[in-house]
Amino acid sequence: MVCGAALFAADNPATVGGGTSKPASGKKLSSKTDVGQCFKIHRMLRADEAHYWAEWTNACPFTIEAVYVLVGFADHSKKELGNGVWPMYFIQPGVHRVTRFSAPAGVADFATVHLHRITTDSADAFKEDRIAVELVERQTVPPGTIGDTAIGRVIPYDPNTKY
Repeated sequence: MVCGAALFAADNPATVGGGTSKPASGKKLSSKTDVGQCFKIHRMLRADEAHYWAEWTNACPFTIEAVYVLVGFADHSKKELGNGVWPMYFIQPGVHRVTRFSAPAGVADFATVHLHRITTDSADAFKEDRIAVELVERQTVPPGTIGDTAIGRVIPYDPNTKY
């Protein structure tokens, strides 16, 4: 335990989605697993109720154009509270850093953060967000009401009210 939160190591390679990166030679890599085998998340830990630290290394022999790390947040009883994604761009070979990230607003009371997977495919990384947006876009508004603009309450329409 460090700072009252458990550390999680990601010693095994994470699952990698599509996409490729270019090595120093300029050739595209053919294998989709190359970034997942050499971009490593060593540990992540809770800093406070709104932040966490992640220690990572690019052990790939090439610059990674984009990588997306999908993480999960859990409470003290290991109940999943929500998920997050941290993107990183143009990571030089050999770079090793400890970076502070903000946790999503819905998981303010998280106790631990853990790795779900690593991908180079942005569409795959943000799939949950895209699905949520599509659901909102498809919602129908009942006749006689004004749709929620996300800045206030839904106002019922009354034809007898003078505005």
